[in-house]
Amino acid sequence: MKEDLKKKEEQVEFVYETPADLKAGIETATYKNGNQIKRFKISGDREVIVRELIGRDMMNVQKIIDGDEDKYMVAIMHFATKIDGKSIPMEDFEKLKGKDFNKINIQVSSLNF
Repeated sequence: MKEDLKKKEEQVEFVYETPADLKAGIETATYKNGNQIKRFKISGDREVIVRELIGRDMMNVQKIIDGDEDKYMVAIMHFATKIDGKSIPMEDFEKLKGKDFNKINIQVSSLNF
């Protein structure tokens, strides 16, 4: 499955949508179905891929947070984000530097809200 995702990512063309994205190093790719992903770096030269979620993902978010709305955004970040090709646990987002957390949060929000 990881190989399939990597192949998909390689088949799309990443572009900088705006001058601000160029300055921030945020690239966007659009799949044939219209879904988008964002690619950028955070501290430690780690590569982040953020994707648009689908309904099933949002249902899983609701299951994970079990009514605790304080966990809502981190759960969405968990499902939408891969760092260096790997999903990370929700609690690990809390350990990121603030600037990295915010950069991921903004890109997840831009694709999913």
